[in-house]
Amino acid sequence: MATDHGTTSSKSRLERRGVSAVYTLGAFESFSLYGAQSVLLYFLYFGSDEGGLDLDKDVASAIVGSFTGLIYLCGLISAGISAPLSAVGRIRLIQISACVLGLGYGILGLARGQGLMLAAVLLVSLASGAVKTLGMAQLGAIHDDGNTLPAHREAAFVKYYAVLNMGAFLGPLTVGWAWHTSGFSTAFWLCSALALAAAVAYARPTWKRDRPRDAEGLAELSNVRTARWALLGLALLALFLPVVYLAPARSSALMATVVALAITSLFAYMLCSPRSTAAEKRNLKHFLPAFLGSVCFWCLYQQQYTVLALFVESRVDLRFFGLDVPPGWVQSVSPLAAVLVAALTVMPRRKRRMNRSRPYLKIAAGLLVMALGYVFFLWASATDGQVPLYTIVAVLVVFSVSEILVGPIVQSMSTSVSGGTWRTQMSAMFFLSVSLGSAGAGVFAQLYVHFGAHAYFATLISGSVAVSAALLVSHRVAAVNGGRGSGG
Repeated sequence: MATDHGTTSSKSRLERRGVSAVYTLGAFESFSLYGAQSVLLYFLYFGSDEGGLDLDKDVASAIVGSFTGLIYLCGLISAGISAPLSAVGRIRLIQISACVLGLGYGILGLARGQGLMLAAVLLVSLASGAVKTLGMAQLGAIHDDGNTLPAHREAAFVKYYAVLNMGAFLGPLTVGWAWHTSGFSTAFWLCSALALAAAVAYARPTWKRDRPRDAEGLAELSNVRTARWALLGLALLALFLPVVYLAPARSSALMATVVALAITSLFAYMLCSPRSTAAEKRNLKHFLPAFLGSVCFWCLYQQQYTVLALFVESRVDLRFFGLDVPPGWVQSVSPLAAVLVAALTVMPRRKRRMNRSRPYLKIAAGLLVMALGYVFFLWASATDGQVPLYTIVAVLVVFSVSEILVGPIVQSMSTSVSGGTWRTQMSAMFFLSVSLGSAGAGVFAQLYVHFGAHAYFATLISGSVAVSAALLVSHRVAAVNGGRGSGG
């Protein structure tokens, strides 16, 4: 009995170390990514005398949307590379990806033309997608225990989400301050330093008791199957670069098409594979409505980096108690509010409710809250003159409530519906929903530039309410059929 207790205690310590490592990695990665995103749009369309590339606003919006979408599409590539690897190989892949991420930001700080900028964006996308997907898959593996209650699992992902949002809160503040005081190059070099800090934070292996040899992990990364996935990913990125360079305004539409094809192919492969059990196939089908709800949510949410960024820079009074607030700082409001909302959602609840989870209802509620946020935004855009800063802050707080109702819930579902067979691929599937939504946000941002605010926001509100209603119907169907996605 003493031996069993000692083994359980040792396993618990290893799990805590593993969770801590994933949280730290995610915090540094989101710190650098969201910091870079907060100034990227301005870098693209500001004039050369201000350190920017002097692109048209609609072209800049399309590039930002495709960049965000490409990050999450690259998660699928990293899932394919990591599938045959052991824990040792995955540790090395995460560390290498974080180093490549730092290199990409460093090159972006040196970019003075569109070609070098796009090359840097591709490096950042590939590396950031790998870090996100593998970190989420590792967290799912730690909590993939038959004794883990559904609400406990969701609470773990909400905490992880809160850690990511803390990095997303500090990133725009720090990087925005660096841009405001020293220019775009300093801002991107700061992002590079933060990405390298992520590699250092994950340097100590946590998935095995003994420290694995570097040669062992690197040998796994060089095997035939991982090399094929790596070459395929690099080939796709190499094809994407000239298309974006020659037709940047169409990059978001191209990205949305590519991601939609990738999603369809991956779903079909998992459903038709002989490795999938009947229960896994049933649960994958039940996951589809939640996936579509996630796509809709991220299409609305990611517009804070395109439409909202344009609106803030041109229509919002950025003076706060006599101080000039950098436009990028506004994007720190949403993650800070998300951290506070997440803290409320993980407060202790009655024990009899800990085995209950209703993901479809939560996602539907999140989309309704998002629609409410755009109602506020529609009202703000209808006013004449400069919009007070507190109005946009209120909109972003509403967006954050919606994010906590959708993001971590879909994350938890995606790592649990298929058991252990497709865990990494399903982690990539969540990020593909973010990718498709982000690319859609870039496409819609061009409509905002050309057609104005009123019809644009009214269409977004109507679409959000319609998808929310469809999810409520899906909840009833899933409850009747007893799929794992029902969470009942």
